Amino acid sequence: MPSRDAFNLRPMEERDLPIVWNWRNSERVRAVFYTDHEIPWEEHLAWYERSKTDDSIQPMLFECGGEPAGVVNFTKIDRQVGSSVWGFYLGDLGAPKGSGSIMGVLALDYAFADLGLQKVIGESFVSNEVSVRYHLRLGFREVAGERQRVRKRGETREVVRLELTAQRWQDRRLPLEQRLFSEVKT
Repeated sequence: MPSRDAFNLRPMEERDLPIVWNWRNSERVRAVFYTDHEIPWEEHLAWYERSKTDDSIQPMLFECGGEPAGVVNFTKIDRQVGSSVWGFYLGDLGAPKGSGSIMGVLALDYAFADLGLQKVIGESFVSNEVSVRYHLRLGFREVAGERQRVRKRGETREVVRLELTAQRWQDRRLPLEQRLFSEVKT
C-alpha cells in the first residue's frame, strides 16, 4: 500500500508552466473545458502572472513520486462567502491507477483546511460522465435546478453544477482516503 507521502499537491510555480501548457493544450484536456482554443504561450504566462496577484485564483500542481502528474485550479475564491469553483485534470496518463482520486482528496483537504472554504463547486458537461461520477464519488451533490447551457464547437451543451460542503467532506474523507490508499498500485 503506497503512503500518502508519495503524493503531493503544491502551489504551481513558474518551472511548472511548460508541462502544464502542454497538458492544457492537449486535445484530451481541451475537449472537457468550456474553452477549447489552443492557448498561446503568452496567454498561458499572463494567466500565471495574474494568479500570483489575484487572491481569487489558486493554481496547484499534483505530483506523484515527485513528478508532475496533474493540475487543480481553484477559481472564483470568495473568502467572505467561503466558496470556490474548482477545475482539475490528470496530465500524466502514466500516473498510478487511482491517482486522479487521490489528487481530489488532497485538493479538497487543501480547500477546506488551508483555504478555509465552506463549499467547493464543480461544473461538468453532463456528457462527461467520468467527471460527474468522479464528483459524486468524492461526495459532491448535484445542485437541483442549476443546470446551464454553453456553446462549444457550434453546439449547445448542458452543464451540471455540483457542490461539496466542508461538513460533508469531513464525513466522507477518511473512509475514501483509506480505500484509495489500499487500492493504488505504484
